[in-house]
Amino acid sequence: MLLFDNLMSWSVEHGMKTPLQIRENIVQINNNNNNKDGTTAVAANYRYVVLDPTHMEAKKRNTMNIIDAPLSICMISPTSDGLADRLLFEKEVIGQEDSFFAPYLATLPTLESFQATMPRFWNEERWNILSSTSSMSTSTSTVFADGGQLKAAVELDQETRLNLLSSTDDWAQAVVDSRAHFMPPAAAGAATNNNNQEYSLTPVLDMINHNPTVSTRMQRTLSSSSSFFSGNADDIDPDQQHQQQQEDRIQLQIPTINNNNNDFFLAPLKNLFMGGQQEEQEVFTSYGNMPNVELLLNYGFVQTDNPCNSEIVNIPFIGRQSSPLSIVANANGSVENLGPLRKALMNRQELDLLDDNNNNGNGDNGIISQRNEMEVMALIGGTLEEMVYDLKAPIQNALNVFDHLIASYLQERQKTLQSCLRKIQAQ
Repeated sequence: MLLFDNLMSWSVEHGMKTPLQIRENIVQINNNNNNKDGTTAVAANYRYVVLDPTHMEAKKRNTMNIIDAPLSICMISPTSDGLADRLLFEKEVIGQEDSFFAPYLATLPTLESFQATMPRFWNEERWNILSSTSSMSTSTSTVFADGGQLKAAVELDQETRLNLLSSTDDWAQAVVDSRAHFMPPAAAGAATNNNNQEYSLTPVLDMINHNPTVSTRMQRTLSSSSSFFSGNADDIDPDQQHQQQQEDRIQLQIPTINNNNNDFFLAPLKNLFMGGQQEEQEVFTSYGNMPNVELLLNYGFVQTDNPCNSEIVNIPFIGRQSSPLSIVANANGSVENLGPLRKALMNRQELDLLDDNNNNGNGDNGIISQRNEMEVMALIGGTLEEMVYDLKAPIQNALNVFDHLIASYLQERQKTLQSCLRKIQAQ
């Protein structure tokens, strides 16, 4: 905890105001023999923030600032790879101990921690945990239990990095991808970069974990000028940046009252101000409405009971085994991208009428006929039922080797498919 105490002291000394306190637990990710000596149980540090129980601002207002920080303690760049270069410059060129940001740099995760969680770093043994022989496969070859959606996302992400990003340091890019946030738009008339988009690593704020149901608001107040790092280490004067941005601040606000029921929005606040015994409970923010495959890809975690989750489902179709039709299953039970499947199941009469009705078969209003829709839903329902069953074995396999991250990822996929299956069966 000394690292976090130093970070908080440094942040407050340089102008941050926050009612948050940092905590950390050690969480086991898997017990696979991933290291060369074959002896390690891979674990990750789960860092989170709680509300200081002595802070009473929330009792007086509908919203409270959980972060109020000068931009002088933030690393900022117009691009994510520029920010990665800036981070690496501070750590390796200036030196982690000599950098102005030394207390912050000391708290960042290690590359080994990212390797345990982020799929871009997984080795073959780790990917094998995600694979399973499917009862729906026409061969005995192994397939990915999630239909290959995570592997495809990783490959696309790697291709994008090769084409668009200049930073080649795995650790720095992982830090930026998993911890940076977009700066709010600059005030009118304030100096900013050309495309009006900045990425920032903000101490303490980057330790607030994700919950998609939490509503937060970020705002930025600016003085007359700001300077930004372009990614070229030779062009930056850190002391000048700190001086120029001293009056520029970023604020993260969170509602303390839910307008729907006039109750306190977060559990820590509810206990604190309703007379109950205060127990430390985590304070969250929302990173955005993202499915679990995106959260796992970019942040290295899975959101339990994610209302924003969606899963790609490959529908096996006679004559198309090499390229199955795909639909999207959502956590709320809805299914999307039904157009190609509807068209594939049309009979001759429906095909003749399709052009006359200007019906492309897409979307909820693209139903071709009652007969066609019943066949579509029957095929989807049967596929989902088999997939839900087929997920049992790989989930258990992941649990058997204590890979709780992959087990959770597959369990949440199973929940989403079950939600869609129940909705289809109820029709």
